[in-house]
Amino acid sequence: MARIPDAVAVASLDTHRLMLTIQNDGLVHISSNLSPDDAAALLRKIARSCEDRAGFTDQTSAPGALDAATVREALDFNAADPDPALTTLRDVVLDRGLTRTPAQALAAARIILEAHTRQLAALIAAEHDRAEAAHGLSRSTRGLLTGYSSARRALDRHADALAREQDTAEQIESDR
Repeated sequence: MARIPDAVAVASLDTHRLMLTIQNDGLVHISSNLSPDDAAALLRKIARSCEDRAGFTDQTSAPGALDAATVREALDFNAADPDPALTTLRDVVLDRGLTRTPAQALAAARIILEAHTRQLAALIAAEHDRAEAAHGLSRSTRGLLTGYSSARRALDRHADALAREQDTAEQIESDR
């Protein structure tokens, strides 16, 4: 027999900032007059409050560890964002559900900085191509185009060095 509620509440986005309904079957519906970023921040705040009250005493709800695979997955997830490295950095810093050791934080920083450095190199390469398409290769543009190419190569070398450092760190960790 279905349970019939003895009262039904009515709410409006004119009087409420965020409404969250969760049906018995688990279907969730969120309505908000906040921006998506503000609504997400508020939901994270609510989740942290619940986690703090729960105290994480249960092993099944314990926070996870920050590892290189998690950071790379976050970078892949944010790939469509205009600045995936910055978005991933935000996500990793804000994710209170992850425990971090100094070595894990350094690994995350290397991975994110490598991605950001490659993004900068791609921006310089695009600017090189734009300048070459607009003005061609001539005596007056050769220095500019050479400068773009040199800057891109320097960034590529730096990104490669960060990747090698991370690979070395992961190899040392896996040998332990």
